[in-house]
Amino acid sequence: MNFLIIIFKVIFYFPITLINLCKLKNHKRILFLDLDYTLCDNKALKNKPYYNPNLYDYEQDIPLNENILKLTETYTDFNVIVLSARGLRSERNTKKWLMKKNLHFPVISIGDPWLKIIPIFYCLMFSKKVVLIDDITINGNEDHKSKPFIIKNFNDKITYIDSKSI
Repeated sequence: MNFLIIIFKVIFYFPITLINLCKLKNHKRILFLDLDYTLCDNKALKNKPYYNPNLYDYEQDIPLNENILKLTETYTDFNVIVLSARGLRSERNTKKWLMKKNLHFPVISIGDPWLKIIPIFYCLMFSKKVVLIDDITINGNEDHKSKPFIIKNFNDKITYIDSKSI
């Protein structure tokens, strides 16, 4: 069953991801920024009195990870693009959260961490400088299966910053 879900996500999100690549075309330096457990401080949310475990985190007021935001500000000559494995169902909540936090970053929702490889590869194909700030985990705990692949195959070509270490 898990395999079928992955296949569905790839078939559904692959063309959407390709269409979203147009957001990258005019930029030479791109900082891809993950949302959950990176820019969003999901762990702090769980300690808030308003936290509701029956809702998705993105449906609640997730605190902003100020340390990650400060880190992005050091990359002044990079275009920050949110590259999120959240699905399209969360797109409205994601944009609303970014606006509430006064962050005006374009969003690429790719639906699965494996698909983060596509925009990274696209950027490398066109000799763009890439920074990836991401935890690449499942719900902030265990590493996603794509993490060793991304680190092994792209680490010498991009700057990868593991947000768990910040």
